[in-house]
Amino acid sequence: MDVLLLGTERDIQLTVSDNGRGFSPQAQFKPGSFGLFGLGERAGQLGGTVAVESAPAGGTRVVVRLPLPARAGRAERVVESSELDVELTVSR
Repeated sequence: MDVLLLGTERDIQLTVSDNGRGFSPQAQFKPGSFGLFGLGERAGQLGGTVAVESAPAGGTRVVVRLPLPARAGRAERVVESSELDVELTVSR
């Protein structure tokens, strides 16, 4: 699994990707499941976007982009996943 967080003075972008099983694009809209749909709704409420790329046996990539309020003095910085204090729990 790869996690990349990019930030500019205009927006932040979080990309999470893996080389796992993947899924059919139609599967993200299955009845009773609101995970990816809910993520897109929340991002939309903040003026952002969510893009999901996946294919069976091809892994998955999720990109969340959110705009930031305008502020003076922001500098662009790339944060590698090794710099983040991230706790990841995977259950099957």
